[in-house]
Amino acid sequence: MGRISNIAYAGLASLVLAYCVNGVSGAWAADTDAVGTAGSVTVTVGDMKKALGTFQEEQRKAIQGNLNQLRTVVNGQLAEGLILNDVKAKKIDQQPDVLARLEASRRQILIDAYVTASVPPSSIPESSDAEIRQVYESNKANLMGPRQFRLADILIALDAKADATVQQAAEAKKNAVVAKLKNKGADFAAIAKTDSDQPDSAAKGGELPLTSENTLTPALRPIIAGLTKGAISEPIRLVNGWHIFKMLDIVPPKQLTLEEVRGQINQKIRESKYNDARAQFVEEVLKKNNPALIDNGLSQLIVAPPK
Repeated sequence: MGRISNIAYAGLASLVLAYCVNGVSGAWAADTDAVGTAGSVTVTVGDMKKALGTFQEEQRKAIQGNLNQLRTVVNGQLAEGLILNDVKAKKIDQQPDVLARLEASRRQILIDAYVTASVPPSSIPESSDAEIRQVYESNKANLMGPRQFRLADILIALDAKADATVQQAAEAKKNAVVAKLKNKGADFAAIAKTDSDQPDSAAKGGELPLTSENTLTPALRPIIAGLTKGAISEPIRLVNGWHIFKMLDIVPPKQLTLEEVRGQINQKIRESKYNDARAQFVEEVLKKNNPALIDNGLSQLIVAPPK
């Protein structure tokens, strides 16, 4: 759905650079600069700023720091634009059931905005140390960190846009490395030093920094998690080429300390208090206006259960 052009690539790169140098509020490219096109749809830097604003802060920072993740968001925006164009062309937005659902969504958005203005999140105080400790002790058994893996990796580099000749050369190199690893007494570290296309890890025998299980991509996680200590994976095709992993060691989950989860617990407590405060506000609005339920009218809505 629309390859990203050179101009769009430059626009995307500027988003990454702006984040890396200045953070979220740093200098951006011009809002009108294109970051992607598909058919009649163009996504601009301004469109992306709005889209990124819908993500939670931590997720937004991760996306802005990674060009491939930004591309994924752009493709999503392009797909939405193409679909919405088709929606208008087929007048789906004018269908009665669609209009009713839009009105229901509008009502809910307005009500939510009103309640939020009346009960702002800032009105909820920080959780006390006693509250945080109580929640921690009650949930201690479930507060475990993820497993961590000591991995070594051999990379056979292959760009996604490589021509047939380059792909064939990479395939031949991959098969040669696999053959070396299958030899009796094969030394993974030594082969990584001579054959891996990742200089930093190759110098260390392919060894990577300690990797948490929850940071692995969904596609890679089951493969890595399924390796036993000392096991070597089959070649895995990722965006930058073929990877062959060896599991050097598995660090089991550890109990998270109170300080490691204090911020998360505080946030959960405040969210719970905030939801209670909102519910109480809505209840008070109702009480102030003397609600009266009319059973005769309600009885007309009752549907008898099937026999």
